[in-house]
Amino acid sequence: PSIFLVSSKDLASNCWMEMCLYCGSSGDKQRMFFCRDCGECFHPWCLGIPEMTMDSLARISWQCYNCKACEICNKVTKNDSGNLVICEMCDRAYHSHCLKPQLSLPSEKKFFCGQCVKCKICIRKIQPQEYSPEVDWCLECASLSSSQIEELINGEL
Repeated sequence: PSIFLVSSKDLASNCWMEMCLYCGSSGDKQRMFFCRDCGECFHPWCLGIPEMTMDSLARISWQCYNCKACEICNKVTKNDSGNLVICEMCDRAYHSHCLKPQLSLPSEKKFFCGQCVKCKICIRKIQPQEYSPEVDWCLECASLSSSQIEELINGEL
């Protein structure tokens, strides 16, 4: 991040404007994300927020990276940055040890939280503490072979 020096005259004339904390710009205000905890705002592209895949609840309950807490236990500690995984679809954070089954970190696979996964194979309700590397398959179905998936779809399993 860059540091911007602002004169007192500019500060007084711009203090009412919402500006992205990352880049300092007030452009494209309609797309800015406001942290539900601290109120700071950011452009989605400045932080890599997946705005196109977020539903309205995920958008209004969004937390900046300084405020992110686990969605399951709602806790955060000083050393959590390495233990929190972020959903690729909604940007919610989870402790790896709060997930079922516990996720080993670091993981090379994509991470989709239980609130975003909609399994098209078994169509069961995914619990918030569950996850999957595929948005269209639950963790169980994602681990099946293609022949097992075909059998499940045809009602043979």
